[in-house]
Amino acid sequence: MLAKLTSLLLLTLLGVLLFGLMIWWLQPKMIFFPDERLQATPIDWGLDYEEVELTTEDGISLHGWRVKPPRAHATAPRTLLFFHGNAGNLSHRGDSLRIFTDLGLEVLIIDYRGYGRSQGSPSEQGLYRDATAAWQWLTQVQGTPPEEIVLFGRSLGGAVAAWLAARTTPAAVIIESSFDRMQSLAEVHYPLLSRLIPLRVAFPAVDEIATVQS
Repeated sequence: MLAKLTSLLLLTLLGVLLFGLMIWWLQPKMIFFPDERLQATPIDWGLDYEEVELTTEDGISLHGWRVKPPRAHATAPRTLLFFHGNAGNLSHRGDSLRIFTDLGLEVLIIDYRGYGRSQGSPSEQGLYRDATAAWQWLTQVQGTPPEEIVLFGRSLGGAVAAWLAARTTPAAVIIESSFDRMQSLAEVHYPLLSRLIPLRVAFPAVDEIATVQS
């Protein structure tokens, strides 16, 4: 009888361990929801734009758009570097692109790795590399002065913008509808699991933003 109970206990513990490992491994699937199919282009919204192809330091090809303001704002004093949220792709941000360009801003919006036409698979460190590639493209390839670049991040993109702002010198950083760190979100949506299983994805935006000098 004791042997059976011991075996049952061991099997239960093994099952719990395997479940925990599975959840730990699948965490990125619970955070990133990329869509590979583009729904539209800026032309569909009456906007002038250029296709942009970037290459990250780890060799991933990224797709983006450089969206221009109307001719009335042809000498835009600022470029907005747009980091979108965790779902969809850049083609789902038409309303925002219209608003920003109507304000006279030129916008560079990129799709993270694994989103839209960008190669690779999303990860926290991967998104940071993607942000760095976008910044370097603006400042080094296009020659845009850092003091003319505004970082904008929405939702998950807010954590990406905070990370980049802590390591560069943009004119400003705007974070909308974001979070302080991924642990806080996990505690809201998965209160029990978040206490039992360590996070693979941290996005400690509150720590990054504390060091921003812009």
